[in-house]
Amino acid sequence: MLRAEQGKAVAWARRLTSWSIQKIVSRPVKQNASGLLMLLSSRLRFLAAYVILGSTFGLIVSFLISTATLLLRAKLMAGLGFNGSLGGIVSILGYLSGIVAGGAVGIVVGALTAHRVNRWAGLSKTN
Repeated sequence: MLRAEQGKAVAWARRLTSWSIQKIVSRPVKQNASGLLMLLSSRLRFLAAYVILGSTFGLIVSFLISTATLLLRAKLMAGLGFNGSLGGIVSILGYLSGIVAGGAVGIVVGALTAHRVNRWAGLSKTN
């Protein structure tokens, strides 16, 4: 019975992982396309850096933190003995919180980088 439950949990985690990766990857691609279109308008040019760098850094940092949480879970939980369904729930919650935290940190880093790029390019109102 325990093995059947583990198989269901693994299948559910794989579906969740593939769905969240598809959602994460498709959003920055659309935002980067709109950011590239903003480069054509002189009025919206300063926003292009925020749109492009914010979504790109959000994607990269989100991926890195969520992957790190899964790798750390494998190391820590195996030693503590949480390999049952509780371990799977902890893994999924850690993975999802890693996506959210990484996205937030990445967007902030991207916005700060975009501000520096705009100041360097002379597009910022506050030089």
